[in-house]
Amino acid sequence: MKGLILLCIEQSRVNSEVRWEDLYHEGKAYPPIYGVLNLGAVVGIVEFEPNADGLFSLPAALQAMN
Repeated sequence: MKGLILLCIEQSRVNSEVRWEDLYHEGKAYPPIYGVLNLGAVVGIVEFEPNADGLFSLPAALQAMN
């Protein structure tokens, strides 16, 4: 799959409800957005292309944030 992008979102700008949840009980919480994502919350866009083997890795621009 090609042509994917990652949206960088500023949570404080999201108008819809954001809930941090550990859906799989793995000790890692993720923030689903319950409603429409307003464009004003998007602060960046990062291309997300697969590696040569077809798998995906976190882009270098985002690794420092992880």
